[in-house]
Amino acid sequence: MAERLVIVDTQDEGVVRLSLNRPGRRNALTVPMLDELVEGIAQAGAARDTRVLVLTGCGDAFCSGMDLVEAADVGTAIATGRRLREAMRALGNSPLPSVAVVRGCAVAGGAGLVLACDFALASEEATFGFPELRRGIVPAMAGALAVLRLGDRAARELMLGGELIPAGRAREFGAFTEVVSAGGLDAALAALVGRLRATAPQAAASAKSWLSRIHRATLEPLMEEALDIFTRSMSTSEAADGLAAFRERRQPAWHPANSRVEARNAP
Repeated sequence: MAERLVIVDTQDEGVVRLSLNRPGRRNALTVPMLDELVEGIAQAGAARDTRVLVLTGCGDAFCSGMDLVEAADVGTAIATGRRLREAMRALGNSPLPSVAVVRGCAVAGGAGLVLACDFALASEEATFGFPELRRGIVPAMAGALAVLRLGDRAARELMLGGELIPAGRAREFGAFTEVVSAGGLDAALAALVGRLRATAPQAAASAKSWLSRIHRATLEPLMEEALDIFTRSMSTSEAADGLAAFRERRQPAWHPANSRVEARNAP
């Protein structure tokens, strides 16, 4: 039997932990992984006595975003984008408060999953960002969520700049609730879970539902357009070259380094 791509752990009383499980690929997202994630979120929300949903990654990374090797096939990349949208929607619609626990990178679609959670705890060495433009791809869906969660100025710096930022800077933007040492993540999570479990269950679910409804009223009208923008960007020559450059470990055609090479070789 194939190993699950999302490990479901219900050992902690009242807590369901979903762990992205492709550590060799820094938990890069695929359609099967996202299918398991959406299913796990739904099952956790329906489970009796469950109070908190935790999302994390196995190994050294939280999530490096869409698998860029598989994304060489445009159809696969678009299908992955659609399922990522469903996963972010499932986290927002879940009756459970959700907590992202981030070690290592939370990048691109992985950053989108962080923003879809109600809370996010990160270790000090974690990084966060949307580098898609450096691959010729528009991070439209996670970008829409970034504008609503973090504000216009922060979203522009993250998306248009394309650089990964350290956890402390991401916390200033509002991407992370708390940043602690790697050894302090478990204690920080336990403290947060304790606070969440001290609230009245039905009232907490009602409050989460109301907050999500307010959020959806703004976000949902944007998501179809965002998916269309992402889909069209995946079909461009820039995306084709950006993804090829990733696989071939070179800079894409538009990178400034290529201009310097051309200048040196000019007659």
